[in-house]
Amino acid sequence: MMERERMAIRVWAEEVDLIRKLVDVELALRCQAIDDVIQRVYQVEPARHTDKAITEVKAAILDLVR
Repeated sequence: MMERERMAIRVWAEEVDLIRKLVDVELALRCQAIDDVIQRVYQVEPARHTDKAITEVKAAILDLVR
């Protein structure tokens, strides 16, 4: 797993729940995008586009963890 630098930011207590929800929504969207890519990989013929599909999945996962 990639190491990440942790940062603390000051926010109003009332904003904490909103920020958590926004982060959860963003993470869910990114996971859904990766899921969509993986589903496209399974829908192509296994003998065709395999390298391209694997590269696309790897790029999507790397984008998620950044």
